[in-house]
Amino acid sequence: MKKKIIIVGVIVLVVAIVIGYLLMSKNTKEIDDGLTTITIDINPSIEIKVNDALIVSEVNSLNQDGKDLISDTLKGNNLEYAFKYIVNKAFEYNYITEEVPTVIIGMENENTHVVGLLRNAFLSKDKAVLIIVPNITKDAEKVAEKNNISPAKAAYLLEVTKNNNKLKIEDIKDKSVAEINEMHTTGYYCDKGWVLNGNLCEKKIREEKPKEGTTCPNGYELINDNCFKSEEPQREIYCTDGKTLKNNLCVGETSTNAKGKCASGTFNESTMRCDVYTYNSAGEQKCRGDNPKISKKGTCSYPKPTINGGCESGDTLVGEWCYNLVDGGDEYPTITCPSGSVVANGANGRGCYTKTAATPTYYCEDGATLRGTKCVSSKDSTPEVKLSCDKDHTLYEDRVCIDYNKFTDQTDGLYCEENARLVNKTCFVYETKEANKN
Repeated sequence: MKKKIIIVGVIVLVVAIVIGYLLMSKNTKEIDDGLTTITIDINPSIEIKVNDALIVSEVNSLNQDGKDLISDTLKGNNLEYAFKYIVNKAFEYNYITEEVPTVIIGMENENTHVVGLLRNAFLSKDKAVLIIVPNITKDAEKVAEKNNISPAKAAYLLEVTKNNNKLKIEDIKDKSVAEINEMHTTGYYCDKGWVLNGNLCEKKIREEKPKEGTTCPNGYELINDNCFKSEEPQREIYCTDGKTLKNNLCVGETSTNAKGKCASGTFNESTMRCDVYTYNSAGEQKCRGDNPKISKKGTCSYPKPTINGGCESGDTLVGEWCYNLVDGGDEYPTITCPSGSVVANGANGRGCYTKTAATPTYYCEDGATLRGTKCVSSKDSTPEVKLSCDKDHTLYEDRVCIDYNKFTDQTDGLYCEENARLVNKTCFVYETKEANKN
């Protein structure tokens, strides 16, 4: 189930207006006959050529899916009619199933009127729309020619893959614009041949005929044999670490403590200094119990009885008792040090040491920049996503908002098995798996 994308509380309409560019690309160029070319990418990709009065002179499909959305009857009609025709066909052929569709438009010159006509075509279907108008560069033109896609879509794919080296343009070029935008927004993505739906990847296995029986009306969710009113959750993306959301990415600097190298002593991450220990003495050492001895190892050795007047191998007879004066046991004696010294394990073993602090040589890893004792990085990151419902609804299974105060009975109708989805009287069965994450 596709979810609403809410960015700072509103639907973003236009990212940037395309600048007209040289006569190198057939998809967005001004040609000798005075016609202007406009491209539309949903997943079907369409090319429309219009004159100065926005009358359609030519319509071409840029991929196989685009053939479903065009007709020779569009020639001679105005651009507004062509947009409405194409949008209606996109819904009819189920190329658009999202609550908020996403479209990329490519134009030669800045023209907010053209963008408005496309938006109105969706409004006629009672749909808001996210229209993306990328800035087409020379690199985008090269990518478009290499991958046989429109320069506008190529420009957007370059933006999406810029900060994710796991994504390859050739693997995602055939995906719908809505899915590509969701990948860009959430950080989730699917392998080639799979389609992103929330945080899952889906692959259509087969089509089935739906069954007839009792089911919940459209817009209701079946929960414990009851049909409750449902709606799409709101999706808010946000940044942490003080970063700012820009073009669906978290940008800004992050700061972490630097690491340190010590000429002598040990680097202390808490104090960001080098702890240097200078040996003073063994201190006053004391083991518990009666008549203990301290072994050469520095551990406590306790008296053991003699055996027939002697000791076991490795033990030493001291007076009337046997002691292990080489290895001792596992217990270390308590040490009392004079004022100004601390008990520590150092180069001279466990004893009394004077502790001082020294300044280390600070350094950073992963290409970060050293500023004092901090490592500063300006690498962009993927925003976090938070799902929410309005005050009358409750989030259910992290996918749909339920109003438990509005419910109805099941009615007779068509339905699919649990692992299938009903679309225009057809059940589509999908295989699913967890999506990858940037």
